[in-house]
Amino acid sequence: MAATVRYKRGMTTATPQIEPILISSFYRFTPLSEAALERGLQQLETMATNTGLRGLILMGPEGINATVSGTALAIEACKSLVADWLTIGDLVFKDSVGAKHPFQIFRIKIRDEIVTLGRPGLVPDSRQNQHLSPERWHKAIQQPGAVILDTRNRYEVEIGKFKSAIDLGIDEFSEFPEKLAASGLSKDAPVYMYCTGGIRCEKAMVHMQEQGYTNLNQLDGGILSYLKEFPEGEFAGECFVFDYRVAVDARLAPTRQYRLCPHCGQPAKTPVSCIQCGRAEQICSTCHTQGQRACSKNCAHHASIGSSSSKAHLPELRKRNRG
Repeated sequence: MAATVRYKRGMTTATPQIEPILISSFYRFTPLSEAALERGLQQLETMATNTGLRGLILMGPEGINATVSGTALAIEACKSLVADWLTIGDLVFKDSVGAKHPFQIFRIKIRDEIVTLGRPGLVPDSRQNQHLSPERWHKAIQQPGAVILDTRNRYEVEIGKFKSAIDLGIDEFSEFPEKLAASGLSKDAPVYMYCTGGIRCEKAMVHMQEQGYTNLNQLDGGILSYLKEFPEGEFAGECFVFDYRVAVDARLAPTRQYRLCPHCGQPAKTPVSCIQCGRAEQICSTCHTQGQRACSKNCAHHASIGSSSSKAHLPELRKRNRG
């Protein structure tokens, strides 16, 4: 859907005024019955059709996790609908502005877990956990002895993290319990954990409490909330987001450094000239290290076929040359 174009009244020529696209992320752990899920699904789909809203919403028996984009009216309609549907008035929305939609379509997925730890029954009660505002977090992590724990995937950590944060080296969140156990992290240390928007920390904290960790704190609203308050604070680099923006910088603006790797979907900024078509592209450091030099999966496939075909004809070519 193209950006909404509006015109100022009283002008002799129609000068288009492009309305900015708003991007909003939110989540809430709250029990949802099948009937409630079905009602929410129908209402959200109708609202999205009527307003042009785009994005991805994950829903399940444990709650909702979403990032959506649209005009100011579309985002306001979504926020109002979700608050009324869940009968929750204190939902926290993390908002930013973009020049275009970071999503191509609107999708809703029903899942057992709205963030996958592999334990559908582990539903946090956010009110019981120690959430630190960006202001309190900013002061706390600079204190001697503070242990800063990143709960995100390794490819997210590579492009940006809080200074001195521990990277567990996980490839997907379901590995968190195993990687935590192998980390040797003291169960009495003051731990300050964070993630992109806060939702992974909710489950990570409950798991850690079960394992006997006694001094746990999490950044309320995650990196996105912190950068809104402290763009020049303790976070170094950029923050990966799960849409076509790829990442946002310290000002929450879409990245100018990274693109999605055409081979694996991770953030990419290593330049290559495609071995098949010659087009300039960016791929991730992992794919580059593994020898990938194509601009797309299609070119990689054809380059492989061409290489195999050439090798298959080498004996015949050598025979002709000898003749």
